[in-house]
Order: sequence, then C-alpha cells, then structure tokens
Amino acid sequence: MYTQITLKQEYQSLDQILKLIQNSSPYEVSIEYDVWDMQTDASGQIAKCILVKKSSMHGLKLELDGKQQLHASYVIPNKALNAILGPNKKRYRNPLEILSSKLLSMAIAGQQKKAFTEMSTSLNNLSH
Repeated sequence: MYTQITLKQEYQSLDQILKLIQNSSPYEVSIEYDVWDMQTDASGQIAKCILVKKSSMHGLKLELDGKQQLHASYVIPNKALNAILGPNKKRYRNPLEILSSKLLSMAIAGQQKKAFTEMSTSLNNLSH
C-alpha cells in the first residue's frame, strides 16, 4: 500500500513535517533510519524517514522527495514481526515459502488496509 502526497510550501524538511504530525496526530511519530527498504541518501548513508506508528503491527513510513512530494507506504514497525510477516525479499523461494507468504498476506491484508487508510487520512493537513 502506497500513496503520494503533494506538500504545502512551508513543509520542506522531515523535522517540520514531524512537528506538525506530532501536534495533530494521536499516533506515535519519530524519525528513523529506513531499515525497511534500505535506501540511501545523496551522501551514501542510510536515508531517514518519518515513522508514524499506530501499534507494533501497523505503521506508516513517510519519505520526503526533493520535489515537494511525500511518499507514504505501509510498514510493520516491529523489526521481528516485519521479518516474519513482512514482504519476502529473497530472489528465489521454494513453493512452501510462496504458499505461506500468500496465506499470511491474505490473513492480515484487511487489517493492514484499514490501518493504512486511517493513518493516511490523518495526514490530509500536509497537502494543498
């Protein structure tokens, strides 16, 4: 699950966005290193993102694009649960791994979709 938000002119950094979300959102918000996708910034370091955490199972990762775009994607904030229930990034998987990941995703997809829409609608005050 993924959405893109066009930001207002006054929100140019992660710190400004973090302060606004902390004041207007009931969720736990922090700036974290992007350990979910392992993206790097311009200097070659692991990129930072804003983590909006509803629970240890549901979270929203916000990445700032250079063109006033905020990319919001669903993540599992707990690293152990993400390793078990998150997307499998292995190139080759055996049939049992494929089947088990499909069954797990079917079992939790409804809850993830509900949490994603709830958290992403709370970010409406960031856009035009």
